Amino acid sequence: MPADLFPSNVVASVSGLSGMGAGVGGVLFTLLTGYLLDHFSYKPVLLLAAALHPVGLLVLLLAIPHIRQLRADS
Repeated sequence: MPADLFPSNVVASVSGLSGMGAGVGGVLFTLLTGYLLDHFSYKPVLLLAAALHPVGLLVLLLAIPHIRQLRADS
């Protein structure tokens, strides 16, 4: 998606930053999962994991409000 949303001179930087964010998010979610399992059960972990997809869609729709088809220049 970065290649579709950003100019070609910054695509690599955006991809790198998003990869770093995914790595940090994975570490934090792993820690949160351990905490939730120690203190509660699997239910909050599974509810949180299920909620992340709709939340991600809402963030995407809010961040990119105008999705339109590009015209091919001949």
